[in-house]
Amino acid sequence: MRMSGSIGKVFSFSVGDLCRRLQTDRDKGLSVEKAAAVLQKTGPNVLTPSHKTPEYIKFIRTLTHGFSLLLWIGAGLCFVACLIRKIIHDELDTDNLILGCVLVTVVVVTGCFMYFQEHKSQKIMESFANMVPPKATVIRGGETMSIVSRELVVGDLVDMKFGDRIPADIRIIHSQGFKSTLYTILHNIVYYELNNTCND
Repeated sequence: MRMSGSIGKVFSFSVGDLCRRLQTDRDKGLSVEKAAAVLQKTGPNVLTPSHKTPEYIKFIRTLTHGFSLLLWIGAGLCFVACLIRKIIHDELDTDNLILGCVLVTVVVVTGCFMYFQEHKSQKIMESFANMVPPKATVIRGGETMSIVSRELVVGDLVDMKFGDRIPADIRIIHSQGFKSTLYTILHNIVYYELNNTCND
């Protein structure tokens, strides 16, 4: 869901002011027709996936980033020195050949390690898209109904109970002992007590 800049800081408005700006009713919510119009205008409540870079490009980038370029140059110089000695003196320069092979091995091994680390991080980020619950309970036109989370729109009144996952960015307008659990990327669990107080 996209929100215009004029209502982007929903946490700083009073509930009455926010309801006026979003053209919703704090008790009845949006009408079904108004919600359909907003959905048509702003699109579904989904995380927008970023542009995906092909995997082979990502792998090549890990092999050619910063310091790896210097190692590639060093390995190339070792192989050139080995080749020059072979041409001029007709003997194999094993020292430069071994050093060049070691440098190439270091670059490839560290590049593979970096690629798999980035791939693992990407999978964690993609898993966030699966955290949005498939259903949400909303109040539209004064009636409580269950809808698909992707159909939530700006101005909907979301009714949440113990154990529910938060289906979208929401502003709390009424709560009783509402607590939320935040799982960080490092798998730490942080507990928050939430209320409807305005913040600046």
